[in-house]
Amino acid sequence: MARQARISVVIVAVAVVLAACGGNDSRPVAASGSALSSGGVVATTSKTTVRLGYFPNITHAPAIVGVEKGFFQRELGQDILETSTFNAGPEAIDALFADSIDAAYVGPNPAINAFQKSNGDAIRIVAGSTSGGAGLVVRPDITKASDLKGKKIATPQLGNTQDVALRAYLKSQ
Repeated sequence: MARQARISVVIVAVAVVLAACGGNDSRPVAASGSALSSGGVVATTSKTTVRLGYFPNITHAPAIVGVEKGFFQRELGQDILETSTFNAGPEAIDALFADSIDAAYVGPNPAINAFQKSNGDAIRIVAGSTSGGAGLVVRPDITKASDLKGKKIATPQLGNTQDVALRAYLKSQ
């Protein structure tokens, strides 16, 4: 499922991962691509690439701002940030399972589904990043749940946060 050398991480707050992955190596640099060990021996260092997934929409504003303003790259230092955008959480989870990305901003439902599907072995839920939930946008003539009877309703993807929230809402009505 994932390379043995790396644990796939579902992230809802990338800053936590960046603090663990990137950072400030205080060892003096001897030459490009190497660093002096405490004994003065030159040790080879390599750049790490962190592959981050997120959605290019307002629900992922923390990721968008972090990428666009360079906050994540600054925290990574010499390491490399590589980004991919997704339409919905299950798509990002599939990319994690396929080892195409290392971390992703996703909603709670895809994260919990992935955790359960892998028996907790393939992902780690690190932190929350936003709150406020999902909203259902309807035409002006729809004013109550019963007005939705017989109508077509779209969500970004089966099993994503909006889909699960909508199903729970409709069931409660």
